[in-house]
Amino acid sequence: MPVRPHEHELQAYVDGQLDGDEAIRIERYLTDNPAERARIDSYRDQKALLGAALRPDAEEGGPDEAPRLAQLESQLASRLKRRRSWLTLPRAAAAATLFFLGAGSHALLQEYQDWRLPPVVEAATKAHEVFGNDTERPVELRASARRQMASWFEQHLGAEVELPDLSGLGLHFVGGRLLTSVDGPMAQLLYQDRGANRLTVYLSGGRAGSEDDVQIVKVANYTAGYWQEGDFTYTIVADMESDDLREIAFEVAGLANFPRD
Repeated sequence: MPVRPHEHELQAYVDGQLDGDEAIRIERYLTDNPAERARIDSYRDQKALLGAALRPDAEEGGPDEAPRLAQLESQLASRLKRRRSWLTLPRAAAAATLFFLGAGSHALLQEYQDWRLPPVVEAATKAHEVFGNDTERPVELRASARRQMASWFEQHLGAEVELPDLSGLGLHFVGGRLLTSVDGPMAQLLYQDRGANRLTVYLSGGRAGSEDDVQIVKVANYTAGYWQEGDFTYTIVADMESDDLREIAFEVAGLANFPRD
């Protein structure tokens, strides 16, 4: 099976910037990965919407143009709400599109800005990259100190902390540590499967994500999922497919009714 291309290569493919062997390589990868094919096709649709909105005639704003511009705005808003992975498109281009759609799109632009990747998710991904690959000291406290760890986290996070048991998914608890983020203290819980593949669960204050859905995003070479539950924002980071990480997120959250599409 072809190796997964980097995200910037996939974006170049969407933009038509790849020729010859590079384009063929990505085509083979997409053929073997229908979910990725659907994601890339969605990006192409979104790009078409962006291009339509940025055409010179879109700026005239005459009476006949108003319905078409309103339709474009509605389509963009709908896609934003259905697939927040649209944020992998260049942000400047997205903002420019909304600007050219006219003053009536100010609220949509504000929504787009509010949907940028939460800083705590970026912080969690960077922390996972460091400690998830650390063979010497990946955690501060080992799993045997669960009660001490929970008390430590509760003291700094200001609310009761339950350490998820993921043994039913083949993930044993390695241990944890306390980190900091822009939202304050952040508890890091490290898990590992039999193949030594690691996954990290983070608990932090502040608000990021939804209380009734898990948001799945690609950050660098990792997949991250995040949602809001009770007093905490939960973030999960691992090097795995989006669907697999989503299932683990459901297990952690204990909310089987989360939408799965």
